[in-house]
Amino acid sequence: MKKLIITLIIIVAFFPFFTKKNDYKDISKVVYISSIGLDYDENNKEYTIYYYILNNFNLTGAQISSSNIDDLSYMVKISDTNFAKAFSSIIKKTNIGIHYTHLKTVILSNNFVGQIPILDFYNYIRDLNQIYLNFYLFTTDSKIEDLYNIQNFSDVSAYHTILINPNLIKTYKLVTFIDFAKEILKPNYTFLIPHISSVSDTFFKQDKEYLSLEMDGYSILQNDYSIKTYITKEYQSLRWLMNLPDQHFQIDEYEIYLKDGKYKIKNKEDKIIIYYKLSAVLNLNPKNEKLVDVKEKLEKKIADDIIEFITLTKDNNIDIFNLNYLISPNSLFEKKIEVKINLNLN
Repeated sequence: MKKLIITLIIIVAFFPFFTKKNDYKDISKVVYISSIGLDYDENNKEYTIYYYILNNFNLTGAQISSSNIDDLSYMVKISDTNFAKAFSSIIKKTNIGIHYTHLKTVILSNNFVGQIPILDFYNYIRDLNQIYLNFYLFTTDSKIEDLYNIQNFSDVSAYHTILINPNLIKTYKLVTFIDFAKEILKPNYTFLIPHISSVSDTFFKQDKEYLSLEMDGYSILQNDYSIKTYITKEYQSLRWLMNLPDQHFQIDEYEIYLKDGKYKIKNKEDKIIIYYKLSAVLNLNPKNEKLVDVKEKLEKKIADDIIEFITLTKDNNIDIFNLNYLISPNSLFEKKIEVKINLNLN
């Protein structure tokens, strides 16, 4: 009897190995989608979906050593008038398993950001069990083909690009689909998505230009699904909306290292006040001015920059601080807005 019990225990313990011996995934027969690009043709009401795929070999330790990005990645392009059909047809058009467990980024062309395509995307993706929803979102004015056809100018793997590893960039606030899903249906809400571009004037090798990727600003998505993009080089005030710590900022002739920053909004009877509390180190003071004088100048300059950007975006009917959502509809236009800066400078 004792031997029988032991035999049964052994059979039960090893039963899964006997019955599921074919359940493993052979990675040579699986395609892992690393990034997806979404475009929309308004005239033809047609979706185009770009799948950026790293070779399975590139998902192993060998991925870091390659010097030819074209040998490690490729792009698949599929179009359809129905978003769900376009998204799912890659499975039907290949003889290999498709997996989204390595999906890192989704790039939305500015043509795609409109009420119909953005809601089709939101409704389809949120219910798709095969995708982890913590992938990052970007917008672009560039051709998506250019983003996915970047050339490797050095011995850096495709893995070490914004497309696959966006956390490499510390100067921009990243957003995930989860962040997007929390806000997209809120009334009077404004949502910022980092903007990415392909550029050809940065890297050269033997007089040859190489396309590279650059995170260069933010696209502001309104509740009416309109979009406006602001490039950081042109609008330095964008940096104060994010308040990312551990950043170096050039402000006129001064350079500061921002250690910490936050703001809060207070609604008064006749105005709205945005209070900033910043902590920074003064790295460059060319005229060797007194710290208290520099502090005063910087506080005024930062406040003026923020007010200028609020005015600019307000003229474009953009509520950059979500005042209409946080306080009351139309409060952006009905109340005076003040910005006060408290800079702890040392």
